[in-house]
Formats: sequence, structure tokens, C-alpha cells
Amino acid sequence: MNDALTRLRDEFTVPPAAFRPIMFWMWNGQMTPVSIEQQITDFKEKGLGGFVLHPIARQFEARRLGGCEPDYLSDEYFELVRHAAQCARREGLHLWLYDEGGWPSGDAQGKVMEGHPEFYAQVLVPEVVPVEQVHTCPDECVCAVAVMEGYSLRLVAWEPGQPVSAPAGATHICFFIVKRILPEPPENSHVPDTLSPACVARFIEVTHARYAQFCGEFFGNVIPGIFTDETRHPGQVATGQIPYTGGIFDDFEHRKGFDIRPYLPLLFAPEAIGLDLTDQWPAQAVISLRCEYADFVVDLFKEAYWQQISDWCAAHDLIHTGHVGGEDNLPDHVRGRFSDFFRTAGALQAPGVDTIWRQIFPGQDNFCFPLFASSAAHLKRGQGGEEGSAWDNLVTSESYAVYGLGLNFWQMRWVADFQYLLGVNCLMPMLIASDTSEGKFLGTFCHTGPGNPFWEHYEGFADYIGRLSVLMRQGVGLADIAVYYPIEPFWADPQGEGAANAWASLQEITGLMLGNQTAFDFIDAASIGDAQIGDGGLEAPGQIYTTVVIPETPILPANVAEKLLEFHRAGGRVCFCGLPPSICSQWQAQERFEQAMQELLADAWFMEAVSEDAHSGATLGGLHGPMPMWDGFTSAYLGPRTLDEFLPQEIKPDAVLVADKELWFKLVRILATRAGHYGLQPLELTPDLLLTTRPVGDIAVHFALNNSDQALQAELTVVSEEPLLVERWDAESGAIEPLAIHDEVTEATGFVLELPPYGSALLVARSLPDVSPALSMRAQESPVLATWETADHAEVVEAHVIRNGSITVKRGEYEPLEGPVPLMAWHELGLADLSGTVAYVFALILADEYVNSDYRLILELAQVYYVAEVWVNGNYAGTRLWQPHRIEITDFVVAGENEIVIQVTNSLANQVVREEFLAEARENDWIMEGYFNYSYPWMQEATYSGLIGEV
Repeated sequence: MNDALTRLRDEFTVPPAAFRPIMFWMWNGQMTPVSIEQQITDFKEKGLGGFVLHPIARQFEARRLGGCEPDYLSDEYFELVRHAAQCARREGLHLWLYDEGGWPSGDAQGKVMEGHPEFYAQVLVPEVVPVEQVHTCPDECVCAVAVMEGYSLRLVAWEPGQPVSAPAGATHICFFIVKRILPEPPENSHVPDTLSPACVARFIEVTHARYAQFCGEFFGNVIPGIFTDETRHPGQVATGQIPYTGGIFDDFEHRKGFDIRPYLPLLFAPEAIGLDLTDQWPAQAVISLRCEYADFVVDLFKEAYWQQISDWCAAHDLIHTGHVGGEDNLPDHVRGRFSDFFRTAGALQAPGVDTIWRQIFPGQDNFCFPLFASSAAHLKRGQGGEEGSAWDNLVTSESYAVYGLGLNFWQMRWVADFQYLLGVNCLMPMLIASDTSEGKFLGTFCHTGPGNPFWEHYEGFADYIGRLSVLMRQGVGLADIAVYYPIEPFWADPQGEGAANAWASLQEITGLMLGNQTAFDFIDAASIGDAQIGDGGLEAPGQIYTTVVIPETPILPANVAEKLLEFHRAGGRVCFCGLPPSICSQWQAQERFEQAMQELLADAWFMEAVSEDAHSGATLGGLHGPMPMWDGFTSAYLGPRTLDEFLPQEIKPDAVLVADKELWFKLVRILATRAGHYGLQPLELTPDLLLTTRPVGDIAVHFALNNSDQALQAELTVVSEEPLLVERWDAESGAIEPLAIHDEVTEATGFVLELPPYGSALLVARSLPDVSPALSMRAQESPVLATWETADHAEVVEAHVIRNGSITVKRGEYEPLEGPVPLMAWHELGLADLSGTVAYVFALILADEYVNSDYRLILELAQVYYVAEVWVNGNYAGTRLWQPHRIEITDFVVAGENEIVIQVTNSLANQVVREEFLAEARENDWIMEGYFNYSYPWMQEATYSGLIGEV
């Protein structure tokens, strides 16, 4: 066994702290050295790898969340942060800093603006006046535009307060007023000017630099990095307020080469100025102006905020991570006012996403938005932690907030699995509150720590995430297909048909690719523009793509069209989903754009539903049955896919394909034959199987996920010119089991992968050892020695009771349930409000032949809501956090009578959704309604509890 494999196995068996969950730890009450030490010790015992220290300033939601004491950013506060770092070092944990005292990041809870009113965010708003009513130029006006007859525009400049004389032919004057976004009670919120480098430098001064002063010695070791959260810029193009900061017009002209001021009315929504000038101007001109301004603002935002802080972090041995919010919904990329994922959160040293609203959940249509972050990491590979370190190529996810206090471990596991399949490799769960009194545990309805019945079982989940991270953080996910990030229609008209079509097509085409096990990355215009063109490849710093897919979008930059043409001529494949783009997003570049598109489409093949020249009359549905096997060499490159149904024009490496919506499935099947597959493939079309591959040196890590509530049996095939051993590495137990031996390289090797509903599997393909292991045989049917539908008796072991807004754990206060106790839901047993643990006791009589033999004795539980812990004759036998609830008890039984105790634990939801508690919470203003309205129905669903069916 080589050194790399040995290290991988050792880390998989006992995952180091860097790979384990990094829990958000909310400092929302009185913090003391003793309380800090106690909680960090508890984190270690529960298997965490560390925590994001998340302070809540008293001026931020103090009524509902509480406030950190001592005061946020005081010297006393920083001394306690330093103490937390010392405790983390002692326990072998990592402390990640958080750059704000609430959210969003950027204003240090108003300290950035103290003494600096110029740092309040600014926007431009229009004031449109009929020419006959114009007298003087308003205060705070930065320029004015005369609207002439025929709706032509002319820039007119007056000083504020100066008399105005309108030019001949003017019908209206549009004044553009600088509006500062000042705090308004009762929220008292502060919006910083994140387009201003000076404002962001002040933010660094009052936060980051102070952390360096008190904790700098821990940077790069105990403290790996700092988290930024949901920062945005003010204003949005095509609304009533557009982004503005001091000197913006001169800067725009310097970068873009023309003066934007005469065209300002076109940047606003027509209803904002009361004149629909867009009807009188060419659509291409309006679109390109809006896109140019939005593109420019994104660059300002990236440079002022994201890059400036990242540069500071790099200079101080810190990794800059975080997210922008709303990543899952493309329209929110502009509504959320970050305007472009790749130049904001994607520019972080460790890009991240936010999964807190059930954007990902088993059983629903889940968009693959975590790929935004992992794609950004792939495009700039090597810009995270030190190369080869545990933090290298990090992709983070803040997960589980607002999922509700009924969130259980199997749901948590699947949400993590789905994200890891898409490239996330560092889980940052949300959250543990340091103070849970007076309803503060409600917060964003995700408190996981003490008081939550699941907390005592968290170590098993932490082990699972640790093992998953060990394998999935190694190397970089393979992808030679790039899907274009179509943000331009949202810049031009976020409510328009072009934006709606772009979003719909992006979801559909990527969903089809996932269901066809076809790996891809997202790529943005800037990355395409910066890429090099090689022999058939679009080469970004961290990835090479042989295919670029353009979702249905009417708008594209000219330089992207030109680069796609160059890419095609060098042997690359370009695929247009729907009508190809016809409008250029760059000012006065329409002619260049049209020339490039004309030359590109001159070589295009417009796909048809049925290929008339296809062999054997094969049609679109021809791949629904078994596919023929090829020889090993062919399989190594193409896999077990048939090309007979496709025309030569469709499968050329340098094809330019145009596909209407009804042909997107066929397009994806073409891509599935030519790209996106690496060494392990399903033999038949299996849309519920999601699959990804990561090379780790000469080892290949495959991660498979069942996206269905039905058990899945997938026949997989190994294609390789080298002999391989395929093993299943169990992230739950740490066990490693051989599955298949590929020793005949001239043929493909098949094996069956079985996954339970929503189950997953880690598969490792490595060089075949000198002595091939024996493959495990499927277990034969065996006798059922006992079936129970009732327990001899049962008792409430502990109850988590909410009174006066606090959680109290009570033991021994419930009367035992006399037997026989039917295995049914707790509400049918009179325990509807119980949050806690019930122990069911059974007697098992075994003959000697079943004890002193080679039999393996398995305890199988039909339905458990939600955690099952098993004890046999007083000995702990194991815990199951999710289905299948099967536990081996062979080593714990004796001949004769045995006592089996099954302890079932449910969530906190049963206590939280009680009407009397909710009435108390509202009376005391403990609930943040926005979060509650999301999570309440989910918590109601989670109250179904107990051991149900048969044992």
C-alpha cells in the first residue's frame, strides 16, 4: 500500500479536526472564561472540528437573540476571543473568525460610520420635472439630463441650487439625486458603502486589524480564516435606485471609455422616472448600457470589498471565506445586490454558499447551486489554503439554519451529501447558541447544542462528515464541460422574459446533466475572457474544458462570443440551448458580436428530434435500455455508450450544436457519450443516481447518491486500461469493503451498487494489489429468531421541557409505560408533547446454537423517528442515526434470556410547536417571524415520533 493511500485510510478511519464540522457558535449572552472552556470541551466530545465564533452585538436583534457581553469589539471581548483560541488549541480544534456582530457583514454594527458619515451607502434616485416647472437644481443633484422631443437625451450640468434654463426642445428634466441610506428606527440598521475602498478599509481597521492585534499569533494555525456574510452593494440597475459612490462617473468613463451620464435615465426602470424612454431607444442600446453599468459596479464591489479583504487575509495567513446569500435562485443574484457570484463570493480564497432555507432537501427539485462555489474554486485552483494542506481548495457551506428545530440526522446527512456531490467539502452547520434562556434558542430555529435531544448523538454525524470530507476534499472534481453563467439578462431586465428563460433553461439543462451522471462546472464571462485556448480546450488556471454549454439567453458579451469562436476553431464544442444570443452586452460592440456569432453559427448543426440517417432507425429514446459493451480501450475513453443514434455532425469534438427545448435531453445524451464521465459509469440510464469523481493521485474517489425515496440498484461498469480494485468506504462506520476487481483490462467490469432510499456511497478505485482480496458475498436469507410488535415495557428516560423560554432536561419524572407497549407513534401513547428519549425493553431467549456459532445476529428496526441507541444486557451495542436501522448484537448476547433495550430519541419540535409555548414566545417577542414562517410547517411534520412497526 503506497504512502498516499495509507495516509488517506488513516485519516478516513479517524478524521482530523480540519475535516470535521465547523459549527457556528453564537456568542449571544454573558461570556466568561469558564463558560467558554466548558463549551469548547463539549464541542470536542461531540466530534466537532472547531467552530465559527459568531458574536451577536447587543444592538443587533438583542431582544430575540440576546447580546454578547462584554460588548462586541471591546478590549474585554477580544480578550475572551483570545482565550477561546487558547482553549481551542488545547483541545486540538480550529477557531474561525466571523467579521461582523450580526449580519450582513460590512459595517461593524455602525462603528464603520461613527465619525464618518461619508461611509453610509449611497444610491442615485431620479427626480423628473416637466420643463415648465423647472426652477432650480435640487440639493444633492450630481447631474441632470434634458429629455428632448422624440425622447433624445442631452446632458446638462448645473450646480445644486443654481437656476435652471432648459435647452430648446426639452420636454422634461431628469435630475439625479444622491441619496444616503441612513439608519431608521426601530431597526437602527446601518448600510455601508461597500463600493468605497475607504469605507471597507475602515471596516478592516475596526474588525480584522483588531483581531490581529489580540489574536495574531493564532493566525494560520488555530485560526485558519475569517468568514464574511451576505455583504451586498446598495442599489440595482433597472430599478428606482441605481448604485452610486463618490467619483463613480469619472471612474466609469476611465474604464469603459464613454460618459454614462447622458444615458442615466435608461438605467432606471421606466416607472421610476415616469417616462418609458426604452420605447424610443433601440433595445440593444438600452441593454448594453445597463449591462455595462452593472458589470462596472461588480468590478467596483469586488475590488473595494472582496479583494481588499482577501488581500488583507492573505497577508495575515488567513483564508477568506463566506457567502453572499440567495445563491440558489439566479434572480436573487441581482435582487440580493451582489450582481455576480463569481466576482464576489466566487473570488474568495474559499468560496462558499448558504443552505439555510431548505433550498436543498430530499424529495424536492434541487438546483445545483453549490456548484457555483466549487466551480469558482476549480477555475482558480490553488488559491485557498497552502497547497497540500487540509485547507487546500476549500469550498464551504453554511447549512441548516431555518430548517427548523425538527431537523433530524438523516435529513442533515442527505443535505450534506448533495452538497458534497457538487463540490462542497467543508460543512459549517448553523448553529449553537451560547445562551438559550428566554427563548434565545429559537433564533433562526436551528439550535443544535445542549437542550436539543439530538446533541448527545452528534458525534456520529460529525464522524460521518469528517470521513466524507477526508475523501471529497482531496484533489479537484473532474469536469470537462462548462455551463455558462447567464447573468446578463438579469442585469438588463430582471423581470423580463429573457431573464425568466435563462433561469428556467439553466435549471433544466443542469438537472438533465446531473441525472445523466455528466460532470460539469459553471463558468462566467470574465473567466472565459481570461481563458487560454489550447488544442480543443478552454484553459482556465485550474481547469480545462472541451465543451461549453450556453443556456437560453438573449444576451452575451462580444468578447465571449469571440472566445467561443476561437475555441471552436481550435477543436472545442459549443452547445446553444434554445435560440442563440442575439444582443451584445457591451456598448458599441454589437457589430463585433454579430460578426463572431455569424461565423460561429455558420458551422452550427441545428439538431432534429429524429436523426434520419441514424442506424437502425434509433430515436431519442434509444438509450433507455441496456447498452452494448465495448472493448476496454474504447470503454476507457467513451464508456459503455452507443453512438449509433447520433449523426456524425452531432458527435464531432468541434461541433457547434443548437438545440430547442424538446431536444435538450438528446443534447445531454450526446454530451454523456463524449464528455463528463471518468472511469465509473452506470450501464443503463439511471436518472436517480447522482455521481461525481475526484482523482487523488493514482486513486479515484467516486461519490454516488440516490436522489429517490426508493431503494436503488445500479449496475456500474469500471473502465480502465489499468487493473483496479474498487472498494466501498463506509463514511458512517469507517469500514472498507472490496466490491469489484477489474483485472481484465480488455473488457469492462460490472458490479451492482445497492443504495437505500436517499442513500449514498463512497467508492474508491485504486491499483490492484498483488494479492487480490476476496469479494464479499451477498448475505443469504436467514431465519428470523424473534419478531416483536410490542415491548415488554417502556419508560421515558429523559424529557426536554421548555418552560419560561428555557430548556430543562428532566429525568425520572414520568411513570413507566406498563407492558405490553405497542410499537406505535408516541402521540398514540399519550406522549404527543414529548421531546426526549423513550427506552423500550424486550426479552430475547436464545438457544446455545445461535450464540456459540458463526451466526451474525442483527437487530432490525422497521421505523425509527429518529435516533435508535441499542443496549444488550447492559452493554452498549451501537447507535443508528438514519435508515436502515440495523445493529449487530452478536458480541453482546448469551445463551438463555437477554435484555434488549432500544432507546429512541426525537427532536425538540414536539415542545416548540405547542400552542401554549408559541403564545408565550409571541407575547415575549422571542420569535423572528420571517424565520418562523418558513420553519413552522416543517417542525409540525417532525413531531411524528417513536419506534413503529416491527423489531
